[in-house]
Amino acid sequence: MDLKDHVQPTRDAAMLDAHSSSPNSNDAAADEGLPPSNDASPAATPPSQKGNKKRRSSISSTSTTNTKTYIDYCHEAIASLKDRTGSSNVALWKWMQSNYAEETTKPQCKRHFFNALKTGVKNGRFVKIKCSYKLNAAWKDKSKAKKKKESTSATTKKPKSAEETQRLNAEKLATLQATMTPEELTKSQEKMERQEAARKRSVELERKTKERADRLRKRRYPMEDTKLHVEDKELNVKPPADVISRPYLPYFFSLTRPFDDSSRFGKTPDKIKQASKVDGLDYGSFGLVPDLLQVYHFFRGDVHYVGDDVDRPLVVEFTLKHLVYSVEQIHYGNAKVSRMLPPLVTHLFVTCLSILCGPPPNGVYAEGLTKAELQLRRDLHKYLMPALTPASWADVCFLYMDAMERYATTDATRDANVLPCFNTDIEYLLGVKEQPTVAMTPFSKTSVNEETQVESAALSVPLPDGYKGYLGDAQSVLYRAYFKLAKQDPWNLSADEVMALLRALTDDILAMHPTIGRDLAAREEEMQSLLKAKRAADIKFRQVRLAFEGPKKAAAKKVVANDEKKDNGDDAVAGAEKEEKPDETFKPTASKKQFETAKKQQQKANDAYEKGIHKLVARTEPVGYDRNFNAVFCFRHDPEFLYVEDLRPPSSVATHLPLDVQLPRRSWHVIETTSLFDLFTSSLDIRGKREHDLYEELMGQGPQQSLRRFLYDDIKEVEAASNLSKTKASLLERLDAARLKCDEEFGRRSGRLAGAAEEELAEVESEIAALEKKMNEKSDTEPQPLDYEELTGLALLQKFDKRKGIDTRRSREKRALKGIPDVAQCSKLVPSGNIDGTGLIGIIVQDLLELEEQCQKLSPLENEGTDRKAWTSKLEEAVYAWNEASPVVIGPPSVGQARSSIGHGSDSSPFIKRGRLADIADNVDSSSKRQRVMSPQQATSTNVATSTSAIIALLRQPILALEERIADMTNQAAIASDVALADDNMSVDDAQTDQAQNEKHDRQWRKLIHQVGQTMTRKHVMIRELVVAAITSARKAHMPDVVAGLRASLLQYQKGAAGGCKVAALQVLEDHGGYDSDADEDEDEANDGHDADDDQEAMPSVLSADATFLTSSLGGEVDTSRNDWIEAVTTCKTIARLASLVAGFTHDASIKLTKMEIEHHDLLKAITRWEKDTERLSKNKVKKTSSFSGPSEVWADVRVTDDIVMVKAERFPWWPAKKCIIKDIELAQKLGKLRKSLVSLIGERGDLRIVDDDDIKPFTGKLFDEEEDFEVSKDIRSQLDDCLAMARRIIRGRDKMK
Repeated sequence: MDLKDHVQPTRDAAMLDAHSSSPNSNDAAADEGLPPSNDASPAATPPSQKGNKKRRSSISSTSTTNTKTYIDYCHEAIASLKDRTGSSNVALWKWMQSNYAEETTKPQCKRHFFNALKTGVKNGRFVKIKCSYKLNAAWKDKSKAKKKKESTSATTKKPKSAEETQRLNAEKLATLQATMTPEELTKSQEKMERQEAARKRSVELERKTKERADRLRKRRYPMEDTKLHVEDKELNVKPPADVISRPYLPYFFSLTRPFDDSSRFGKTPDKIKQASKVDGLDYGSFGLVPDLLQVYHFFRGDVHYVGDDVDRPLVVEFTLKHLVYSVEQIHYGNAKVSRMLPPLVTHLFVTCLSILCGPPPNGVYAEGLTKAELQLRRDLHKYLMPALTPASWADVCFLYMDAMERYATTDATRDANVLPCFNTDIEYLLGVKEQPTVAMTPFSKTSVNEETQVESAALSVPLPDGYKGYLGDAQSVLYRAYFKLAKQDPWNLSADEVMALLRALTDDILAMHPTIGRDLAAREEEMQSLLKAKRAADIKFRQVRLAFEGPKKAAAKKVVANDEKKDNGDDAVAGAEKEEKPDETFKPTASKKQFETAKKQQQKANDAYEKGIHKLVARTEPVGYDRNFNAVFCFRHDPEFLYVEDLRPPSSVATHLPLDVQLPRRSWHVIETTSLFDLFTSSLDIRGKREHDLYEELMGQGPQQSLRRFLYDDIKEVEAASNLSKTKASLLERLDAARLKCDEEFGRRSGRLAGAAEEELAEVESEIAALEKKMNEKSDTEPQPLDYEELTGLALLQKFDKRKGIDTRRSREKRALKGIPDVAQCSKLVPSGNIDGTGLIGIIVQDLLELEEQCQKLSPLENEGTDRKAWTSKLEEAVYAWNEASPVVIGPPSVGQARSSIGHGSDSSPFIKRGRLADIADNVDSSSKRQRVMSPQQATSTNVATSTSAIIALLRQPILALEERIADMTNQAAIASDVALADDNMSVDDAQTDQAQNEKHDRQWRKLIHQVGQTMTRKHVMIRELVVAAITSARKAHMPDVVAGLRASLLQYQKGAAGGCKVAALQVLEDHGGYDSDADEDEDEANDGHDADDDQEAMPSVLSADATFLTSSLGGEVDTSRNDWIEAVTTCKTIARLASLVAGFTHDASIKLTKMEIEHHDLLKAITRWEKDTERLSKNKVKKTSSFSGPSEVWADVRVTDDIVMVKAERFPWWPAKKCIIKDIELAQKLGKLRKSLVSLIGERGDLRIVDDDDIKPFTGKLFDEEEDFEVSKDIRSQLDDCLAMARRIIRGRDKMK
């Protein structure tokens, strides 16, 4: 539609209304820019003619001949004159008179013309400059756009309907059929079809374009990330220009490499990738990095377990980087070459095991423990804690996990109100399988009640093949590590296996110590209170700021993608061109003082919250997630790195399961530089909700500071190098200009100008030389070698152990009273090259040497010079052989290969520096120690094999020799010989008058062997315990044939294979009449209510036989013997096992020797007292005896004879005993003068008693008559009967030997 068509009807209607209503209609029309009317004045027209149609038509016809308004005349006049400075009123009116003379003759035309100019200025069509008028350029552009739009709308045809199109096509086809040949008609039809398809595509495209524009217009940001990127892909929207692609993030273990290493820029070795990825989650393997992070958070991070000792830290104050470097040594194989795990890792293992196996806090176990749990804690402390050292922790860890596995898979963990543990079978839940696989353990059917048997049978669901109740799936890393520890030393384990073991120990500490849970709950509550205070302070500050400053003037910019800007087009431009309305004057309702106070309170609350994050956070949550749900972590205790957990597609183990229930794989990456941080934040699309929140957390909002400030700032170095390059470039330009100027001044008469140019040239050259020198110094500077002693935490551990070694006696006693274990010094694992208690073998040898010195003080060797020197030389040979075969390798592979050939005996070693022998010898008090330290290393045989078995063979003979020596000193060897002789000489003649007791013990051993038959063969430890208990009962029943048969069956017992022992024991039961269960049931009913408490207290131990062997040296317990420990040492195949056996032996022997020293001192004091009393009585000639009776137990270096007598010891009835001969002649003479003797009571474990000679009588084999009237307890009387029977058997055996 043309503009004239639009204006004309409006103008006609206005003129008709004006003629019919106002006498000044022409003036009004002129003021509005309308053309003057051609009719006469309204005053000359009679009223009767106002309704005449012919008049009205004549008005209409004349009005259509003139279509221009006065504004149009003005516009045409200004455009025609083309005056750059504008046209005046006079010039415009002259142009009007010359071009439209007829119009100017009308009345008041000039006034209407000038009024139209004013109206045009007011409407923005003209611009008035002083007294001149110009066309407004903006109005011209707007008018052109409007005309173009109207022309476009006028030319746009209304789309035809489908029926009309079909009709036209049919008519056209009929016309073509009449006028065209068939070939032409076919081509025409195809052309029409193509046109129709193109038209449909055009319509569909227009619809989609409109729909796309509508969807883009309705989007609101930030929106859900997944939905955002799906819609972007559907709508073909590109991300904003400032969003870059995701940068390459280095893998987790790349943080041990330099910043310029290629592994940080895409060329990552497979070793680093393998360690940084997490696979195998379907088998319960968490991955190396998650295990490492959990261990770190337990000791130093979120949990930060400090133990019960508030005066001293539990572990060394290491960082996450220290732990990563230590684990890297295992991953690269340095630990296997050095045959030693990093000391920091060993320190954590020893600490965990000392907590789990140590005494309870303050000597009292926590309330709420079941009897099975209480028995387990006591057994762990009794058997495993004495054997724990930095050298033996691997064997102790294996025995601990073996006990926990047995505890988790036996009836000890059953509870009437608790369901047995089992893994969730996802395939059953999803309907893939009809029957679930429940991971439960066998339930022994020991109840008589039928209902209980039915319930037990229901719970008796077998474990899946290979599944373990504590260790989990047989394919898991934890189970594999446990299996390796049984046969190998710890340095043969991989890094993920080592960390899986350490993670399992920390999990047990979290589960077994209720104080940790209470502490974490308290920290969570305190953290929540700080968070509430922070939020309240933020809200208060915003309210006060709004009242003080008023609302914000500038609205937040809307995030719009590039393609969305194009699609929104005119709407976006129009919205941007809207003029902002001026704000009303704001009147603040809060003072500046209130604003400052609120700001300070907000800052204070935020500072308290930040401190709480560092000290109180119990579990670090991710900082945020990106669009792919990859988590970003920042550990506030170690904020120098950002960690990214990158999810990967699920494994192909369970491809038939839905993706949402499969365990995803992941890889861990790090962000440790500001440049990489900037690239990562630039790749976040803040249109998405997750990445928007992540961006705000990373960059910081309000008082919260950016996490960027903790990272290493590498941008400064790059900027400094860039500045140097720019400075050099500018100096080179100045140099060229100076040379050019010198050339220009050369040859001129003015020497002053030439000299100035030369001086400038020299100055520029000196500046360039100084700058190049500075740049060359930086480039030539070699990077300082990394101190791996510091990076792996060894230096920190040495300082920690040194501070721990100078504790006062009072602090050590205080920790002992609280039940706090004293953790060994793990920094001594690094050998110094000498025999000074350093190195793996050096720690074992040092314990043996200290124990031997204690023995030497109590009982010196008869041939000290030869025997002791030969014994010591074998230990020295083992130490030197081990040190030569196990060089300490530390650092990455490139450094490790260079250091792998360096032995500890070399003074040129860059890592291990040998101490000077003279300095070490000066600090040694004992002369024997000084001799060992000063012994030359050349004494080591160069032909000695350096394998583990060879080292064990070198140590085995000195260990057994020292144990035999101490056994003789403590009379344990003689006691073991007497017990064996008594067992071999049992006779039915020894039956006592109490026939009921014999029958009870007879039924007891039969019942125990019957239980052996019902026990599964894989429970080898339980089988051995039952057989040992049966031997004890048969011995009390005086059945030598049964004892001999059961002992023969026990010899067939092997660890993990108790089938032969089981079959032989059942054969002994069958040979002696079998087992009558009915008689036992009657006995149980008769004894119901009497022995119930005793049966509940006597719970079997879940520890294996190998664990009980650790403390079986020097006598051991009832179910173990000294021969078991000797057999274990003889068959030992790992250093860790040998170290645990030696540690248990040295612990028990040291306690016994210390007791012997005290008892020997008491004996000497008693002899002195008796001598003084005797001398005083002899001087006074008084026959009254002294009232001092002396100590109850004493010790002296004696030889136990075979002479059995009856003695009357203090607080004891007449008791069978053996006479002892004192080796110290002086001591023997003193006791002889006092008419006293030393005896060893039969039935005691080597303790000596001092009795008067008058209280010694010959042994008759029966009780004395006065013993019938002596009042003793039932237990003492039973022990006396057993000892008398044992003495008779010993005498019978010796008579046979004679």
